[in-house]
Amino acid sequence: MGALFLLMVLICGEQIGERKVQKAWDEEKIRAATVQAKQVQRVADIVQSQQSINQGISNDFQEKKKLLLGFRSVVRSDDDGLRFEPNHGLDSVPSVSEVANRAAASSSDAVPDPGSVAPARGCEQLVADAAQTTLMVLAFQKWYRQQSQAIP
Repeated sequence: MGALFLLMVLICGEQIGERKVQKAWDEEKIRAATVQAKQVQRVADIVQSQQSINQGISNDFQEKKKLLLGFRSVVRSDDDGLRFEPNHGLDSVPSVSEVANRAAASSSDAVPDPGSVAPARGCEQLVADAAQTTLMVLAFQKWYRQQSQAIP
C-alpha cells in the first residue's frame, strides 16, 4: 500500500512539474513573440520615417531646382564676367566689379587641360552645374540631420 501511495505521489509530482515547465515555456514563447512584434513595428516605423524624410527632401530639392532654373545667367559680350540677374532688378549694381577688370590673369595655379580630354563648356553650364551641386549637398546635409534625429 505504501508503494502504491509513493507511486501516486510521484505521478502527481511529475504532472505538476510538467505543467509548470509547460507554463514557463508558453510564457517564454509569448515574451519572444511580443519582442519580435515590437521589433517588426519599430522597423516599420523607421522605414516609414525614412520614406517620409526622403520624399520631403526630394520635393524640397526639386522645388529649389525649379527656382534655380528660373534665374537667367548672363554672359556679357566682352566675356569679362558672369552674373545672375535678379528678378527685382538692381540696375545700380555692376555685373563685374571694377577690381576684376584691373586684376591681372594669374597662371601660377592653372591646370593644363588638353582639348581632347575635356569638352569645351560654357560658363553658363559651369554655373548651372555648380548651383545644382550646391543644392544636392544642401539636400544631403538636411537629409542626414533628419535621419540622425529620427533614429535615436
